Amino acid sequence: MLKGSKMTDTVNQIRLLAQLAKMIILESAIEQRLDELFPAVARHAIVSKLLEDCRTLSKVHRQALDTRLNSLMGGERPSGARAAIYAAGIS
Repeated sequence: MLKGSKMTDTVNQIRLLAQLAKMIILESAIEQRLDELFPAVARHAIVSKLLEDCRTLSKVHRQALDTRLNSLMGGERPSGARAAIYAAGIS
């Protein structure tokens, strides 16, 4: 089996970093939108609990993605997921 070239490996790593960063941005947007919805459902205990559970899950996903992105970049990366996308050359 042939090993990929260094160029291919680098391109794949850049794609992975960019996708992780985009997923972090998506999870952050979900969290923010759920926060905005809380006042509208405050009187509905079941819906409030459902939104809180979704927000918690989104936060856990975002933190796990952020940890993985940070580990892949050797613990040194620009602040914020958007910076990682730009660093990867993808906008």
